[in-house]
Amino acid sequence: MSFTKRNGNAGTNRRIILMRHAKSAWTDAGLRDFDRPLAPRGARAATLMGAWLKERNILPGMVLCSASRRTVETWDRVSDVLRVQIPVTFDRDIYLKSDQVLLDRLKRADDTYSSVMMIGHHSGIDTLALRLAGSGPKADLARIAAKFPTAAVAVIDLKAKSWSALTDGCGKLVEYAVPKDLV
Repeated sequence: MSFTKRNGNAGTNRRIILMRHAKSAWTDAGLRDFDRPLAPRGARAATLMGAWLKERNILPGMVLCSASRRTVETWDRVSDVLRVQIPVTFDRDIYLKSDQVLLDRLKRADDTYSSVMMIGHHSGIDTLALRLAGSGPKADLARIAAKFPTAAVAVIDLKAKSWSALTDGCGKLVEYAVPKDLV
């Protein structure tokens, strides 16, 4: 089953691609946290992770992205590499939220999409990954539990008939990558 396109009859397979924003800059002490841009290292990492996703043909049907500047810039870098039109919602309600809030938002995703990418922040994104991934490579699950660094990506295949049917442990971690693994 392709996870890249709209699918009106998505069946029981769904995929969530969870990404933490890339490294942000702290150079302007006057900026609110919400307004911090990517650091040069973060921009390079986001581009690298976009290339990793493209190489593996891991393309979301839609994107739910925190509305913070650093998450928007992360998505901009990733999408520049993917070079496909993907509907994106920039959602202020994803900004610095808990795994429960993120799960509740994901449960409201459009069921015509079998694959959703969510770009957010520590610790909600990493906790959500562990919460959904009931199985997968133990070494990668341990790495996520220890640290989900900036620009990290976890890909989880889910057994659910709809997004609203997601439950704890309903997924299998199938991919996990961090930028330093790829250089």
